[in-house]
Amino acid sequence: MQSVRGIVLNTFRFAEKKIIAKVYSKNLGLLSLLLHSASTKKSSYKPAFFLPFTEIDFQIQLSSNKTLHHPSEINLVQSFSDTFSHPLKNSQLIFLNEVLIKCLKEEHANNDLYDFVIAFLEQISTQNFNPDLHLLFLLEFTSYLGFYPHLENTNTGIYFDLLEGVFVNTPTPHPNYCDRESTETFKNFILNYDKLKTGKILSSTERKQLLNLFKLFYFLHVPGLHELKSIAVLEQLNS
Repeated sequence: MQSVRGIVLNTFRFAEKKIIAKVYSKNLGLLSLLLHSASTKKSSYKPAFFLPFTEIDFQIQLSSNKTLHHPSEINLVQSFSDTFSHPLKNSQLIFLNEVLIKCLKEEHANNDLYDFVIAFLEQISTQNFNPDLHLLFLLEFTSYLGFYPHLENTNTGIYFDLLEGVFVNTPTPHPNYCDRESTETFKNFILNYDKLKTGKILSSTERKQLLNLFKLFYFLHVPGLHELKSIAVLEQLNS
């Protein structure tokens, strides 16, 4: 048996009295857990343990030929479920949850990525609402996914090439680039990252520009990602 710590991403029904939980674990990457429904007598956990963004400890028996794992000795580490009751933070959490579900493909450990997600959840949970926090997450998350923007020409480039992730001096031959205004907003966003994380606020126009930029950037670089349904809620908040 192996001890595992993980973040619950989502659950869905499997057969009549079972569920599958998608969990991003610290030491094994993305896992699928098969459990008895919490309403059955065979259940050995509390329903709250498998709410989105709950951190849990559990034991599993690893098998190379199995994609579904049966967890045991499930214990709660910490829960961020109360944060969902804050209407504005709730919108951010729903969006970040969808981003993680659709972008996390790896089945191997990445301790730094795990700690990064936990740190962001703790920040959303414990600090005052920051309307730009989801954008800060999207920028930093690109470094773990392998397409963080190249910053060599930040001072001189006036267009941002979304396909190559670089700042350039002339429009690209392909259509996947940002205009001068959006590029300037993006450059200032990157340069003021630390200030934005501690309280400096973007304007509504800047927030809209960056959300659209990140949407296109992620669509181009994350295989199979073509839609983020929860982005509509964030767009309404910015209107």
